[in-house]
Parts: sequence; C-alpha cells; structure tokens
Amino acid sequence: PQKIRINTTLKVIVVGMASAGKTSIIKKLIGGKTAEITSPEERTIGVKTYQWDPTSCVNEEDRQKIDTKIQVEEDILQTKGDVDDADVNVKFSVWDFAGQQ
Repeated sequence: PQKIRINTTLKVIVVGMASAGKTSIIKKLIGGKTAEITSPEERTIGVKTYQWDPTSCVNEEDRQKIDTKIQVEEDILQTKGDVDDADVNVKFSVWDFAGQQ
C-alpha cells in the first residue's frame, strides 16, 4: 500500500483594515507576553509571513494548554494503508496582509 503524507503546516491568513492591529496580534500570538507591539510607522507593505510553532514558542505552563496534535481518523487508516506521522504537531505559516485605506 502507498503511504499517506500528512501536511503538518497550516496556513493562516490575516486580513483587515489598515492600522487595525493585525501585525500586533500576530506578534503577540507568536511572541507571547514579551512581544514588541508594532509602532504605527512600521506598517506592513504587501505581505509578510511568519512561521509559528506553538510548542516551541511558549513556556512550559502555557504549553500544557495548547494542543496542536492532529490525528488521522480510523476509517482513513483502514482504507488508505500506511500513514506517515499519524499523530503529529501542527505548525502554522501566518500570512499578514497589508490593510487598505
């Protein structure tokens, strides 16, 4: 049987009005309490991408609150054969789009 490969990186797209705080929210999400908030002069131009692995970006106490595991459903395992990494941690590719006036 053919092995199934699971994509462990999910794409998150953040869009909204200009100066709404999209980048600041992303930085807080990724960096936690110590993240620096973006100043109004540091506007996003075009698109900026961030890679976020929640399991490596938080302290031990917060890590216990985050469940990033995905599981392959039993019926897929039975019908599709072997699965690489059937129980994996998900990472995120966060796309920060510049706002429009």
